[in-house]
Amino acid sequence: MPIIDLVAVSTGGSKLTEVTGPLGILEADTTKLSPLVYPADLGSSTKNHYVKFSIKQIVPSAPVSGSTTAALKNAYDKITTWNYQPNVTDSVGVICLYMPDTLNASYDASYDELSVTNDLGKGITAIQGISTYLNSPKSGKNTAGQTGSDPAAIAAAALGVGTLLDKFNLGGQGLVDVALQTQGYAINPQLQLIYRGVGFRKFQLNFLFTPNTQDEAKTINQIIGTFKYHFAPQLLTTTGAVSGMFFVPPSYFNVEFMFNYGENQFLPRYGDCVLTDINVDYAPNGFAAHNDGAPVQTQLTLSFQEIEIVTKAKIAAGYGADSAFATSTSTDTVAGLR
Repeated sequence: MPIIDLVAVSTGGSKLTEVTGPLGILEADTTKLSPLVYPADLGSSTKNHYVKFSIKQIVPSAPVSGSTTAALKNAYDKITTWNYQPNVTDSVGVICLYMPDTLNASYDASYDELSVTNDLGKGITAIQGISTYLNSPKSGKNTAGQTGSDPAAIAAAALGVGTLLDKFNLGGQGLVDVALQTQGYAINPQLQLIYRGVGFRKFQLNFLFTPNTQDEAKTINQIIGTFKYHFAPQLLTTTGAVSGMFFVPPSYFNVEFMFNYGENQFLPRYGDCVLTDINVDYAPNGFAAHNDGAPVQTQLTLSFQEIEIVTKAKIAAGYGADSAFATSTSTDTVAGLR
């Protein structure tokens, strides 16, 4: 007996009218959709961990009759409020698959090296050296010979000559390096690490399908086809000269790692994602097929990328109200991410 009992109705598309068993949590009151499920016993006591994919389609703005002013104003309002995302539907499809063998979550930040010497100019270093030399206790006691061998004095002298040479386009900027090199010195690049931002999280999920029945083989084919369909853009066809000039971007995916009747609080939590890559291997262990032509095994690899960056507030909210990282002063209202 199947773990999930779904009864589809013929009107209004495939709708969820009855759900029984452990996967009754598939939001029967909100999505009203029949989920595609693999394997058939997903949600049983031995398969109570699973991945839920909720699919949201992008909704292009409706044409404005008479004038483009309203459409332009809507686009301008979104841009000026830092809202660059289009409108999307509620979930138009749900896919539930078993928990894969590997599950990695990576967090990447971007830092750049900045050299005070090279990026701000070697004159900065020479000036710093002069200041250090003049303010040192021994500066007033140095003899002329000692002064000439001090790297700060060498840099200052070379800077003066180099500036003069540069004035006549004679390439004097390297003179400071050369003068110091002859005396066995080199300018400290004075590296600093500058934070540039955080990247969008990426993750990959791998699934191996081995159907045990003909119905299960058909479900697998539907699952792969659904991912392919929502991965692809839609060509916007209109009348007139602009026909075929624009795409409606592919759908968004919300990926949740479920346990029994709810989201697993110990696993990563992602916001809306785009599906950046699909790889389907119909012969992962050599090609073999059933009598109806369905592959004996199919491997599906899905690569996702979030559409919003991770902030402290999102990570804190992802651990729930009792999290030690949660803060009551956060103004970030986006759904919590772990």
